[in-house]
Amino acid sequence: MNLVSLPDDVLLLIFSYLRGRDALNVAITSKRLYPLALPRIAAMIMCWTPIALRRLHRYMLSGPQLRAKYLRSLSIDVFAVCKDEQTDYLEPDTDERYAVDVSQVQLLGDLLLRAPNLTELSLEGFHWCLCQDPRIGPALQSMGQLANLRLSTLGDSALYVLRECKANIHRLTLSYYLEGDYSLGGEPKTLTALFSAISPFRNLRILKLWNFTPYGASLSPTELRRSRLSRP
Repeated sequence: MNLVSLPDDVLLLIFSYLRGRDALNVAITSKRLYPLALPRIAAMIMCWTPIALRRLHRYMLSGPQLRAKYLRSLSIDVFAVCKDEQTDYLEPDTDERYAVDVSQVQLLGDLLLRAPNLTELSLEGFHWCLCQDPRIGPALQSMGQLANLRLSTLGDSALYVLRECKANIHRLTLSYYLEGDYSLGGEPKTLTALFSAISPFRNLRILKLWNFTPYGASLSPTELRRSRLSRP
């Protein structure tokens, strides 16, 4: 018995462990394996530029097969949702448009709505994207297989999305905004909102916080211990 003679369901199980170039090499070996391995080529995507996001949008949402459903890992840089091509080359600390120009965010919303099987997701400029395209919130909440989530540039008001997530997230990274660089207009950063957001995640193993300097309605050490003990 050779590989090509195996049933489709067995081959699909084997190919589920492939991604990127490995999947491409298998796909081009024969007509029999091509349609089975092809979806795994784009299982892991890192998108950094506006041009790349437009190409990704066309590729994932076109053709007889909805390729977006095969996505497992997706990382989107905030520059990718900007329409101006010059943002590809500007540094964040010198580009004022970083905080306001997210004119391609609808493309991101389209992708997330059609990628329900993601297990890893990284979104930069999350607060701005969420404000410009409210579909991003429900799309993220509906991802039942999400295990590793990274959101950056956010404050308390964006955390409501996490409270309704269906996924059993194991690893969560939250990178809050920096007041001096990418201000969100005095958006609060509080322990109360943070614990409320992560309380549904029963199997959360790793929580990473960046730029988290809580102020406002914070918890006392006694309240902090109680909050940890009261988690489901």
